[in-house]
Amino acid sequence: MRNQLGIDIGSANLTVSAANEGIILKEPSLVAKSRADGRFLACGTEAKKLAEKGACSIIRPFRESLCSKHLTVQTISYLLDRAECDKEKNRVLIASPCGESEAKEAALIELAAQAGIGECYLVYSTVAAVIGEGMDFDRAKCVLEIGASRSNMLVVGNGTILYRDTIRAAGDSFDHAIMTYLEQHYEMKINPYAAEQIKRHIGSVWTGTERNSVEVTGRHMRTGEIIRKRIWSDELLIVFESPMTELLETVCRALHKLPAEFIRDVLEDGIYICGGGSLLKGLPQMIREITHVKVVQFRHIDSAVARGLEKILHRLPKEMPLSVGNISRNCIRMHTTAKHT
Repeated sequence: MRNQLGIDIGSANLTVSAANEGIILKEPSLVAKSRADGRFLACGTEAKKLAEKGACSIIRPFRESLCSKHLTVQTISYLLDRAECDKEKNRVLIASPCGESEAKEAALIELAAQAGIGECYLVYSTVAAVIGEGMDFDRAKCVLEIGASRSNMLVVGNGTILYRDTIRAAGDSFDHAIMTYLEQHYEMKINPYAAEQIKRHIGSVWTGTERNSVEVTGRHMRTGEIIRKRIWSDELLIVFESPMTELLETVCRALHKLPAEFIRDVLEDGIYICGGGSLLKGLPQMIREITHVKVVQFRHIDSAVARGLEKILHRLPKEMPLSVGNISRNCIRMHTTAKHT
């Protein structure tokens, strides 16, 4: 039985890592509920299998951060069982958004206890991502983590968090922008999955990228007939303006929080980006154009958080109080060996 786990409840994936083993579980953030009475049936891959059999209704509950208390408890308990976690004695790290209040963090720890976690600690997902990428905090770090339903911004200097925020502009925002555009300009209705595929194939936020197109199939909003339209990548430049502006404003706010003594670190090392949403074409170029700071993409785009949780488990003291809330600052200090003067 395992007794030390890291859990990343992402809006796109549920990922579990174990001490000395790395990532042991990665499944879609899906929950299956009974059509008859709404009971929780399964999550992740098992939920997807049930949905394919038509035996349940399926939802993506973590698109809006952590959802109802009941589903959160059930999902965590399910992941503990899938990971063969020792329910008698365990220590679990859970990745949390950077912008959550202390009250929400305390509520999550309480839900984790109800799910069967003995020692629960929260870590900002962006802190875990930096550590999972193999970096330390000896120099100031400016990191933008773009997930499916939310993005985290973190600025750290000299072992101290200088700025942190969580915003709703993320990968889903670009998908929704595509859906809205097709409805308004072509009276065409498509589902979120189709919108995501359009984004992956031709989506770009930078004019310098190659011009491409894709044929889109959907239903006419008034007649219900199946219609097809060819959509070009340069059409999406305007479509993506709103979510991209929100991301850029967040980055600029973070840079303005940098004390003078840390500016050189960021100018030399760049702004780091990670998360599945950071794969959008032209995004690094756009951030660099607006901020005049180079942009560096993580090697482990969507697994850095889970990797970091495992590394943090190794560095935690054996004896810690049962409830210490978010330990991000402790983790940053543990991964800071040199002090700026």
